[in-house]
Amino acid sequence: MKRNRLIGLIDIGFHSVKMYIGEVERKKNIRKIEYLWVPIAVGKDILKQGTLSNPVIQEVIHIIKNFKEVIDSYSVSQYKAIVSSSIKAAGNAEVLIERVLNVTGIKIEIVEPIEETQAVYEGIKLFLKERYGFLDKNFLIFSLGGGSTQIILQSKGKIVFSETHHIGTLRMIKDLDFSQKSFQINLRPFSLSFVQTLKRFPGISKIDGFVGINDDALSLVQKVFSDFLVKDFYRIPREEFNRFFYQIEAMQLDKIKEKFQLNDNLLKTAKAAILMLGMFYDLTSAKTILIPNVSNSFFMLYKTAFTKVNSQDIQPGERENIFSSAIAIGKKYQFDAEHAFEVKELALSIFDGLQEHYHFNEKERVYLETACILHDIGIFVSPTNHHKHSAQLIRSSEILGLQQNEMELIAQIARYHRKSSPKASHDEYSELPIEEKLIVSRLASIIRIADAMDSTHSQIVEGLKLRLSEEECAIVIKIKGNHYEYMELLKGAVKKKADLFESFFGLSVNLEKWV
Repeated sequence: MKRNRLIGLIDIGFHSVKMYIGEVERKKNIRKIEYLWVPIAVGKDILKQGTLSNPVIQEVIHIIKNFKEVIDSYSVSQYKAIVSSSIKAAGNAEVLIERVLNVTGIKIEIVEPIEETQAVYEGIKLFLKERYGFLDKNFLIFSLGGGSTQIILQSKGKIVFSETHHIGTLRMIKDLDFSQKSFQINLRPFSLSFVQTLKRFPGISKIDGFVGINDDALSLVQKVFSDFLVKDFYRIPREEFNRFFYQIEAMQLDKIKEKFQLNDNLLKTAKAAILMLGMFYDLTSAKTILIPNVSNSFFMLYKTAFTKVNSQDIQPGERENIFSSAIAIGKKYQFDAEHAFEVKELALSIFDGLQEHYHFNEKERVYLETACILHDIGIFVSPTNHHKHSAQLIRSSEILGLQQNEMELIAQIARYHRKSSPKASHDEYSELPIEEKLIVSRLASIIRIADAMDSTHSQIVEGLKLRLSEEECAIVIKIKGNHYEYMELLKGAVKKKADLFESFFGLSVNLEKWV
């Protein structure tokens, strides 16, 4: 009988190194074959001195060598090693990566917070898609790490927003006592930010479900709430969890160690995790808290197994989440939705009309669509130079399904929707690889024309089609109500912003009446 594919993942975290080996089964299922966990004070080094000490680096190498022997013994066909972006903050993180590669032959990949969040979300979605109203109600996913925390709000199956905050269990316990007042003071800016964000979405009156994720908290939950485990999730009623929360809050660390038999490395962060989960859970109206009975590493393992290798592919449902997240960012900065959607439709029509001749890829269409939605959000800061403000707001935002370098691309596309074209003297643009410069230029050239066709913000263009020749791109437009008296106005607006398109594609741009 043919054996299913085996995959492996080594995850170097803030205070442990973990390894999963799983068997890939049908229907996108992974059966756990092996799970190893070794505590190590990587995060303490970073928080204390900003670098990784040689003993810690040596210990990591030793652990990975042992893990590789296990991987080889199983004849694992596909595996990789990852490290969280919070460890990248170490001044000598590249030394760790290089020395591990030299000794073990394993190249460590740095995973950005948005990648971790995407993996967690996809895993949670798979496990809960037909349970507890996950796709019909408002669910908050709170993923708490050692160095950062990701929150995702999903409403009726679509992501409303996602945010990463550089606050985690290890950062919370540094120089803090464990009093509730101490934690409340330090969590206050975080919680207020969340509450203020919720207020921007009046359609979401309450949070129906809360998913809390943290490996250290899980080590306590497994010991206390075994009766509440249902199909890979601990489903704990509010009153039960609150009782546990107050118990942990009141206990000294030595008592927690004695009662729950915890490893010394986990004591402080496990307590911090329960307190942080409890305090944030209290901000919601959810009647139960759901805690998955798997490590975050498992979600990354799942992503490794089932994500397509081709980076130009869009995963099923990904475009819808990107689109809804972009709209949420637009609402956050009070964008003109009708204008943004009109520019989007016009730009995509131009993009599709060029597609046959220029063979753009699917992701470029997503970049263009997202940039159109967000191109004017900089007006929230100031109408003056709002294109530059838009770029800054976009690059400081996050959207599940898009990496940070992709958000930078979208920021640049939006930045050039008006005023000057991309220039080598522009710092952010000049730092892009040549392939990404080409993407910015061709997509920005399209959004400039689309924006010009709705320069009055009145959505008078009902539709368009392209007629291409060797020297000309004729944009044939249909105007609502046959108000073609606007033609000269639109021709003038397009002429002013067609420079980048004409230069990039080598085609003159002319507006024509739809007959």
